[in-house]
Amino acid sequence: MIINMTELPIMNWSPEQLKAACRMCTDGVIRGYELPTILPQDNTIYVQGMAVETEQNIMHQFGTDSIDAIIVQGEPIFVYTFVNACKGELKKINCYSPCYDSNGKFVKFRRF
Repeated sequence: MIINMTELPIMNWSPEQLKAACRMCTDGVIRGYELPTILPQDNTIYVQGMAVETEQNIMHQFGTDSIDAIIVQGEPIFVYTFVNACKGELKKINCYSPCYDSNGKFVKFRRF
């Protein structure tokens, strides 16, 4: 299973992006997971706590064995902390960021 944690819903992905995600996935399942709302006035420690809590919620809900990868893009402190939390799991979860060209066309997923 692939988990999409970006602001672009799966239904708006291009066929190329869907195909690339499916290649990373053993069961063909791609699920959306809503990013928490992060406000500009939120302090760094609070955002880091949200990232760790989100990672723990995902692991509890889906289990590390069923997750092939997580596609994440968003607020930098959140993403950095979230990705590092995923790397700290016993079974490390690979995280990727979608990459687009200057016209907004999907190019590839880049691994963190």
